[in-house]
Amino acid sequence: MMLQISFTSHKVICRSNASANTKVNVLKTDLKRAVANTRRGKTASIEQQKDILQCVEQLEAVNPTRSPATSSLLSGKWSLLYTGPGKSDDRTWEKRTGGVEGPVLAALRPLSANAISSRGITQIIDVEKGTVQNIADFKIANSLNGSLNVEGTVAPTMAPGEAVRVDVKFTAFCLKIGALPQLKVPLGWSNPTGWVDTTYLDEDTRIGRGDKGSVFVTTRKGVRADNESEA
Repeated sequence: MMLQISFTSHKVICRSNASANTKVNVLKTDLKRAVANTRRGKTASIEQQKDILQCVEQLEAVNPTRSPATSSLLSGKWSLLYTGPGKSDDRTWEKRTGGVEGPVLAALRPLSANAISSRGITQIIDVEKGTVQNIADFKIANSLNGSLNVEGTVAPTMAPGEAVRVDVKFTAFCLKIGALPQLKVPLGWSNPTGWVDTTYLDEDTRIGRGDKGSVFVTTRKGVRADNESEA
């Protein structure tokens, strides 16, 4: 009888784990469907933003990675699937942050007569080296390729409890347009800093919340996502 009880208990535990994994996969699928065809959040309506935030919050509640700010899973190349306001009633988010493009690329758009179109945004994090790169690829007038790489340092915030937050300091940006020489501009004069909380992290999906009120949904580079290649 003791063997039978132990075996039955073990089977129940296995089913529970399988059920939990299935739930997470379903939530991840729902989130990716919600952000699809929003041009990484640029065309998301208020109702879509609300739906996406609901999916985000459900995934955050089952985050499988403790202390994500110090986890090796945080390192790698991450493609942006979506960014938007972290609260459904935030009406000043885009003006405050520069929206999906970020403040630097958004500032360049008027100078190019609004001829800049985004081709994708990638973030490269190296936890061991303490470095981060935010790379925005773009096209000018549908013919000339360019990229903006904002480089910086990243380090876990020293605070009691679980390590969720990293402090970010941007040190330079590199602008490359077509065959022109790369322009690198140090940012020490402005000393831009911020922080990001990683609220969900696994092998292929990461959700973060930034100090300016943004929420980010990213997938590890190389993992196919329906809207990864959208402009």
